[in-house]
Formats: sequence, structure tokens, C-alpha cells
Amino acid sequence: MLKDKIKELRKEMGLTQEEFASKLEISRSYYCDIERGRLKGTNVKIISKLSDVTGKPMEYFLDKDVEVKQYDILDSALNMLIEKGLINSDGEITDETSRNIVMEILKKEIQLKIKSRE
Repeated sequence: MLKDKIKELRKEMGLTQEEFASKLEISRSYYCDIERGRLKGTNVKIISKLSDVTGKPMEYFLDKDVEVKQYDILDSALNMLIEKGLINSDGEITDETSRNIVMEILKKEIQLKIKSRE
């Protein structure tokens, strides 16, 4: 489960909840809710940050026991990029960094799709 994975990684990294939350750019209370398993669903921003901070692939943080709805991660990522103005009203990605993010997430979605068929 996500809560177990992040707690274990936080301890391996020798970080307090406050320090780990800071690295993830979230509040300590929000982090504690994740670590206690109070939050459900897939939040691409958190999964992506966890991946960046810990060096683990995004798939590591996705429970194998919980079915991820097709395109959930891509949908969340696109919403985030639209909200930040990195995808314009014509659907164009406004910079190379955003393009790379979308392509990486699309790759992950494809990998999840392939794994779900195995």
C-alpha cells in the first residue's frame, strides 16, 4: 500500500514527516493523511513528486491490488498542466518541459495498459 511504501522510504531517507512533506511541497497534515492511508485515489502530482524525491518509478507507488482506471494518471496530469497554463485552449503544449512531462506520463499509461493485459 502507498502508506506503507512512503513511510518506509521516509524512514530509509532519515527524514521526519515534516521534512518529507517539505520535499514533496505539501503540508505536513496532508502528508500525514497519505501516510495513514486516509487519502484514496491517484494524485499524479503526489505520485510524480514521490518518484522525483525518492528516485523510484511512478509504478512503485501504484498498488497492484487497486485497479487504476484507464487514463487516470494521464487525465490528472493534463488537468494539472491546463490549470498551470502549460496547455493552451487550442490543446497545444506551450513548452518543451511540459511536452516531455506529457510524453513521460503517456508512456507510463501505455505501460500500465500493457501490464493490465498480461
